[in-house]
Amino acid sequence: MEAFRDVVSDIYNQFKDKWHSTRTLLILLIVAVLVLLRVFAVVDLNRFSRDELILSILVLLALYFVWYATTRVQKPPKNKVGFGVALVTENKEQQAKIYHDFIVTLRDLLYKSRFRYQFAFINYPQYFAEKLESGDHATQFLMNNNLRFLIYGRVRTRKLDDEETHILQLDGVVAHKDIGPEFQKQFSAEFSELFPKRMEIMSQNDHLSFEFGAEFLRIVAMYIISFAALISGDINYSQDLLEALNEELKVFRLENPTIVKIRARGRQRLIDVYAIQSFSLMRNWEKTKDMKYALEAGPALDRLQRLDPGNYDGHIQRALWLFVTKQGRSKERA
Repeated sequence: MEAFRDVVSDIYNQFKDKWHSTRTLLILLIVAVLVLLRVFAVVDLNRFSRDELILSILVLLALYFVWYATTRVQKPPKNKVGFGVALVTENKEQQAKIYHDFIVTLRDLLYKSRFRYQFAFINYPQYFAEKLESGDHATQFLMNNNLRFLIYGRVRTRKLDDEETHILQLDGVVAHKDIGPEFQKQFSAEFSELFPKRMEIMSQNDHLSFEFGAEFLRIVAMYIISFAALISGDINYSQDLLEALNEELKVFRLENPTIVKIRARGRQRLIDVYAIQSFSLMRNWEKTKDMKYALEAGPALDRLQRLDPGNYDGHIQRALWLFVTKQGRSKERA
């Protein structure tokens, strides 16, 4: 009896592992047809009654839609920002460890972050991760599935200096609108410089190392996404991410050269955001003479002055803003 249970369990696990393949669907449909023929005790298909034929078709369609619904690529809702992870592991034990100690930690940290826009975190199954063989494949996958950011790669466990170590070979792609060659060059350079291509985590106390690794990766990803949003013209979204990161990095417990760079560059990007906002609003006032634009520029100029008191463009915009609002108030009194 024990041997029988082991055989059944082994068959079930193999079937579960191959559930996503079209071969599994074909086998499932063939088995279903044979079962239906046995249930209706029909060998000659011409003897199938109309009701039996309809029932058989409905059963086969139901099996197909169940298979399709459980194997199709998961997409984030349209009102959320898609953040995907697709990692290839060597075995089920490693897959479980990476999921519980790294991926779940990354997901929880992302959801705990206070952003105006909600994230939809998706951990893609192994069979999707195995298809991402290059940056082009990953970029196409990102665009087809409404993701803003995708981390992909492979995980291996090897002995380094006689210590069992988890080696994460990572890469990432981020969505942005078509940008000019100069912006593309700058963005690619920053991405390559900041994104960790390789992470080594020793097995001893690895849950803590995975936690630090996930937290570090989240900070890098948020900065890269905010930069992509900025150069794509999504200024409000970039502001939301950068302000949150700026506050977090003031008390961030992990310190390394990459975090130092992100702290400095994130502050500069935020200065750029406030400068762009104030300039755009004052430009809109110039075109329309609508005072609402000038009034909206005030808070952006205040934020710019607090963050960078010596900003020259900010002083020029502030002088124009003071002149415009003073003239507007004079007209209202008149």
